[in-house]
Amino acid sequence: MKGRVGVGVIGAGLQGELHAASYSELQNAELLAVCDINEERAKEVAERYGAERWYTDVKECLKHPGLEAVSVATPDFAHKEPVITALRAGKHVLCEKPLAISVKDAEEMVRVAGERGLILMAGFENRFSPPFVQAYNSIKSGEIGEPMMAYFRLSDTIDVPLRMIKWAGKTDPVFFLLSHVVDLIRWLFNSEVERVFARGIKRVLKARGIDVYDVLQASLRLKSGAIATLETSWILPPTLPNVFDFYCEIVGSKGCIYINPAIGGIKKFTSERYEHPDMIRFVRLPVGFTVGFVKSMCEHFIRCVLKGEKPITTGEDGLKVVKVLDSIMRSADSGREVVVEN
Repeated sequence: MKGRVGVGVIGAGLQGELHAASYSELQNAELLAVCDINEERAKEVAERYGAERWYTDVKECLKHPGLEAVSVATPDFAHKEPVITALRAGKHVLCEKPLAISVKDAEEMVRVAGERGLILMAGFENRFSPPFVQAYNSIKSGEIGEPMMAYFRLSDTIDVPLRMIKWAGKTDPVFFLLSHVVDLIRWLFNSEVERVFARGIKRVLKARGIDVYDVLQASLRLKSGAIATLETSWILPPTLPNVFDFYCEIVGSKGCIYINPAIGGIKKFTSERYEHPDMIRFVRLPVGFTVGFVKSMCEHFIRCVLKGEKPITTGEDGLKVVKVLDSIMRSADSGREVVVEN
């Protein structure tokens, strides 16, 4: 096993910057390049984290000397082209969730990775989140018996589709948010989703020119016989202390687990606002480096590249999640139960 992997980041938005920051601190990685269609942003992130160069063209970025792997953190709808271009250029890829917003695109990405013998890792960061890792270990050890039912709620304030991302109409809360949840259900319950029934409402955001679901509920049945309820929304009020709301309950035959990542372990009150600062996802310490599960995900990717190992979240995992998300959308649109293609 060699010492370091030359890595680049394609897409320098909020999530892409976290990847760049993570790689810049890993001893077994060397951040070489940052690419974004916004040259000013690419330059800013590259200089902030010590990359050798910034680019606005993906193909040119992939030619950077010593580049072996990339993170793709472009918007949801824009994953396919940079992922496949990178794979065809012989680079290992960590792609942010969701892998794609269509089953066809996700299938092509997985196929190309397999043909080239390269790592395609799906960026499901919550598999590295301590509360969910603890839940996984508890379930795997049999501590709560057979997992039978789950409830997940993951929503954003309306600021996300209206202000934080400029491409909200090209995705939706199902792909943007429930991709996290569907992967967690598959992982925690060690079973695939078999059937889904979903209902949603389009009203508030549609009136503002964004044709997506404001709120959506989905009922899932797994092959194991377990059941799960999912809820998501993109119209929570901006006065919430966090931009997101996240809550989970897991019921087993011998116990239960409750997880509330949105609280973050601390509540902060000032004369101006009330907030729950992020304490586990990405935190910069006063000693000059960061900790958190985004960094852990990036480190796992680099270790897999170095050792030639299969990542914990593969391209196939990403594809299976896309199939469930697509089924949820088709069920909500039709008002009928949908059998998930596996």
